[in-house]
Amino acid sequence: MARPPLIGREQDLSRLIAEFDACRVGRKGRTVVVHGEAGVGSSSIVHELEYEIGRRRLPHTWWSGRCTRAIGLAYEPVAGLLAGAPGGGSAWLAEAASVAAALHDTTGIALLTGMASRLRDQAESAPLVAVVDDVDGADASTRRLLVALAPLVADAAVLLVLVGRSRSDGSPPVPLVDESFGSELRIAALSDAAIEQIVCSIRPDVSTEIAAATVAAAAGRPGLAKQLASVDDPLQPLASILRGLGVGAARLVVAAAYASGHVPVGALCDAVECSDAEFEALCASGALHRAGPAIDGMVPAGDWWLEAAHTQVGGARHVASLVAPLIEQHGSAALAAATWAVADQPDRAAAAHERAADTAIEHHAVATAADQLRRAIDIGGPEILLRLGQRAAELSIAAADWADAERIASALAPRLPRSAVPERTAMHVVRYRARFSTGSDEAEAALDDALAEPPQPSSALVDALVLDAYRVVLADPARSMAQAIKALDIASALHDPAARAGALGAAGLASAVGGDLDAAAQYFSDALVEAVAAGDPVVEARIAGNHVYALWRAGRPLEVERVARIELERLDARGLRFLGDQLSLSRGVALVMLARLDDADVVIEAARSTRATADAVALVDLLEAEVALLRGATVMAAGLVAGVAAMSCAGDPTVAPELALRQIDVAMVRGESGIAADTARAGFAAVDAGDDLARARLLVGWRRASRAGGTSVAPELLPLPIGREVVALLAELDALEAPSSAAWAAASAAWDDVPAPFGSWRCRLDGAVLDGDLDTIAALAERAGALGAAGLATAADVAWRTAGGRRPPRRTEGPLTARELEVLELVARGFTNRDVARALTISPRTVDVHVERCLSKLGAATRGAAVHEARRRGLLEP
Repeated sequence: MARPPLIGREQDLSRLIAEFDACRVGRKGRTVVVHGEAGVGSSSIVHELEYEIGRRRLPHTWWSGRCTRAIGLAYEPVAGLLAGAPGGGSAWLAEAASVAAALHDTTGIALLTGMASRLRDQAESAPLVAVVDDVDGADASTRRLLVALAPLVADAAVLLVLVGRSRSDGSPPVPLVDESFGSELRIAALSDAAIEQIVCSIRPDVSTEIAAATVAAAAGRPGLAKQLASVDDPLQPLASILRGLGVGAARLVVAAAYASGHVPVGALCDAVECSDAEFEALCASGALHRAGPAIDGMVPAGDWWLEAAHTQVGGARHVASLVAPLIEQHGSAALAAATWAVADQPDRAAAAHERAADTAIEHHAVATAADQLRRAIDIGGPEILLRLGQRAAELSIAAADWADAERIASALAPRLPRSAVPERTAMHVVRYRARFSTGSDEAEAALDDALAEPPQPSSALVDALVLDAYRVVLADPARSMAQAIKALDIASALHDPAARAGALGAAGLASAVGGDLDAAAQYFSDALVEAVAAGDPVVEARIAGNHVYALWRAGRPLEVERVARIELERLDARGLRFLGDQLSLSRGVALVMLARLDDADVVIEAARSTRATADAVALVDLLEAEVALLRGATVMAAGLVAGVAAMSCAGDPTVAPELALRQIDVAMVRGESGIAADTARAGFAAVDAGDDLARARLLVGWRRASRAGGTSVAPELLPLPIGREVVALLAELDALEAPSSAAWAAASAAWDDVPAPFGSWRCRLDGAVLDGDLDTIAALAERAGALGAAGLATAADVAWRTAGGRRPPRRTEGPLTARELEVLELVARGFTNRDVARALTISPRTVDVHVERCLSKLGAATRGAAVHEARRRGLLEP
């Protein structure tokens, strides 16, 4: 039979085909969220895409999964999506279980990376279209996984299509992570003319009056139009059809909706007293169709049939009470809980929600488990809150559902008896974590409440002491160490490896901030051993990050780079690169300090693919801005810095000092020394008084700006703990305070000892300018060019002319790198920077930097001139 023509959706189909072609031709991943109101055909248009790709005989693979819309089941659509992968969905879940023995959100990360690797593997042989239908019904854990998946398949030929109903405000059912990874396609209701075409294509002999009535009843929904056009009397409302079939038929439609295909239809018919004749008539009318995991499970053909059935059964409560026991027997606890709730039996609904939470945990769906327990508490009242509250609050923290964690902990804590000290302490800790994560000013009070409880040994008390140690480490490292040692003694008595790991990590950080770096190294080494024994990669990654931070305070970028690289390799080997966002960032900063800019480019790209939190995004942007300034890409750097300044996290303690430093750098390059000095003053005042290193770096910027013409006077710096970078900063401050050849030489030597080539270079330039040494300035320009720092070379150029030089020093004759040649070859072929980025799977910003470096090294003012010069030198084919 010929396929019916596509009516009214040609433009929507063209959009989807274009997305598939972009994936297929460009070998890049895309996510499309297809959504619309119920019944407008969001799912149908995706089926048209499948047909059209097949009709064109384009190589591809099609994987699909569907959510159970009645209530979200843990990872159900994703497991179905991966049915065609080696080992199927069960192998995917088992692999994640082997990564983390205990329940942590890291298991969800393992699920994510495992899914991404399967999609990428399949896309190697042919473009892959992966469809998740009814995504608006997905459980919380599945939604998180799908949203986070797009960046991980951005460089593979994977088209991820998420289909579902729009939210009440018209927005997509799942958010888009980034427009560069995806788009949305909102399906609008069809016009009356299109609906009439559909009706006439099904019933060519239909009268004008019947066609008009059918169009009005369909209200823009093509599925309903097809249903009405297919029955003998399209004027008769669906409710009349059901009434004519008998009340048992209407009850079965409602029962099938609750069962969602998980209960055999024969059992449903017996429960709601639907006769065989009524069932056969329902099937003939198209009210039911087969679906779900049960061999002969049925679901309503659409919402309109369900609405019509509800008008006939006189209330859903009775039907729900008949169906719920069958769902308990054949289906899932989550479906049973929802049905018991409709049946107005809260005790049984709460018990089913608790069983659903246990099932979700078995599938590592932390967010879904937390959601199920919260539902149980909301239904069951105070008694259920006392029994399940602590577990629900802690799962909400693990799932990063801060508001719900705070709500549950705040409701539970006052109800706990005075004797339940560990439980009370645990709830105060939950409140602190939730408030701290949302930036609440009341976070400190919650931690103080935890510490005010009687000191009864427990893992909750260890958590409170460790958190307090981190809270005060910059301002009072001695107190921080005392709290860490208390926590370590309790954790050792409890024989709890995870608690010992946390306490040892806190002790290591306190030792490092206090200046005892040898002790810090030992504490961190012991902490990593305990974290591995506990099977907790989250704690392990956090400890590694703190170890790197301690090395920073010691001013040891070589060791920072080495430790971060080793730990990232360990995370990579276990599929947990996602945990290494801070380690990637630290490694990138170290590489910039070590003047390894090309290596830093690679790490920045990797950091962008693993970042998760807003502060990590901001810090990566600021690091890229620093590299851009070194290379002379001032406009690009200024744009990145302005973007971070507009972020909500711009005032965070980790972001604010770096943002101020980059703002100072941009202002100084532009010759705006007054703005630079004012920025330094504001940054210095805002940075935490305990962050000595940041204050010292800001003070150097302040004094340089003031020397260049800024009006503000820099303050004195309080004594700092000694580390190599601190020594170099203090030496540079001394030279700025009392400039002399000897002072600048001492500062340069101090930066060499770090080692930090760019810091040493700046001090040598200042010394040469002071002495009027044109040869040294010219040599420094050559050195900056060799390091790939065209921005510094330009600064030396200006200094050379200011000091009396009459010709520019030779500085841009360094060879093009392999990547720069690759970029220039594509430019020569007429590629735009965005085309180059797509071809080389790097960011457009990175392409901008490579092009600017090509221009600088070739002495060219334009892209065309650079290509011409490269051909003249034999670097490119004519």
